[in-house]
Amino acid sequence: ITKPDGKNQYRKLENFQKRTGKWISSDERQDLVIRHDGLVKQPHRIHIYSKDDQLMATHTKEEKDGSTYIGETQYAQSIAPTVSKLIFEFETEFAKVSSEKFAPKKRSITFSEAMDNYFNSSDFEKISRIKTQNDYRSRTEKFLQWAGNITLEDIDIKLGSDFVEALCKADSKLCEGGASNAIVKKFMTPLKNVFQFALEQGHIKYKPWQDLKIADKGREPEQRLTFSDTHMKELFNLEMPKEDRLALSIMASTGCRLDECALLEWNDIKELVQEGELVQFIDLNRINAILKNRSAQRHLPIIPQVWAMFPERGTILNEAEPERIFTYKRDKDGKAQNKASRRNMKHVRKITQDKRYTIHSLRHKFISLCRGSGMDTELRNYIVGQDIGKKSIGANYGEEHHIKLKLDNMAKIDWSFLTPMN
Repeated sequence: ITKPDGKNQYRKLENFQKRTGKWISSDERQDLVIRHDGLVKQPHRIHIYSKDDQLMATHTKEEKDGSTYIGETQYAQSIAPTVSKLIFEFETEFAKVSSEKFAPKKRSITFSEAMDNYFNSSDFEKISRIKTQNDYRSRTEKFLQWAGNITLEDIDIKLGSDFVEALCKADSKLCEGGASNAIVKKFMTPLKNVFQFALEQGHIKYKPWQDLKIADKGREPEQRLTFSDTHMKELFNLEMPKEDRLALSIMASTGCRLDECALLEWNDIKELVQEGELVQFIDLNRINAILKNRSAQRHLPIIPQVWAMFPERGTILNEAEPERIFTYKRDKDGKAQNKASRRNMKHVRKITQDKRYTIHSLRHKFISLCRGSGMDTELRNYIVGQDIGKKSIGANYGEEHHIKLKLDNMAKIDWSFLTPMN
């Protein structure tokens, strides 16, 4: 079958005969099916000739049942059937591979799912402090609320940088007044723990935010100030419950931390004879085992002015916990710091509204008093539980200083502000 195409060219149709494996002209095939729309069911090719019977091009076409793919290749010269078949197979396979490559991929798990996985893991259970667990949950929840329902694959360094910026802004909705660098680091710790656990579980191929720089991010932290001599006199001249006065006096005369003082029990108050004198002291070994601060386990001398404020040994002040000296309620993690702070900060705010002054300012004042009295630095550090064994090689070897030696050095300090109210 030949016909002019209107361009001084002729088209000649050939059909592939499966029986012989050859291409034959349509006029040699009696069973060629040509519909009125010109489409041919069988594999076929069209040769285009010039009016001088020169071959200009060849189109090879095939229509497969149930497929939308039709291979079509144009050649400048006539090609052998074998090569044509190979080209067609290549095109078919290429289409298949391409469809697999660009097929929609399975979405990774959400950050919310990864977060729940971590909080239900044994890694999270190893965190013994309930307060720390609650802090981790709270900070990851804040990130989730800020970021929305994102997947782990959505968490890139740009998202991390934006989150840090949202934390540090002066008008931050995540942290009032904007986060300090210390607060930024506290947010990063639980988030990176979630990422690490997801990495170990095979949900991600790399840990996000490893190159996120936060060293210089956040506002400068407010420095706590040290109480002046005037502050100390004003504080201890206030009317207050006896147990609050005792707690504040212990902290002011030993430099101990609020959480150490608030958990004191009668069994922690001990006496012994040294150099012919009966001395009293506080044994903090039990308490600092609870507080996970073994490096601060030590014996604190009780100066006579403070010993006079103690009720008679065995006096029950806390009906719910008779062994305890104070009534400050414990939190879920067994600590009483929060309740003790709320009670005693009310007294501090009566003498100053400056937020840089806190209960911890008593610890600062004790260190200043020791320094002013000429006390040896190592001895002072042992009393306050600060950097024991870190300041010098061998500082943690041998026996602790005698209680009597500590008391003799502390006697050089002016404790007149501790005069108890009548």
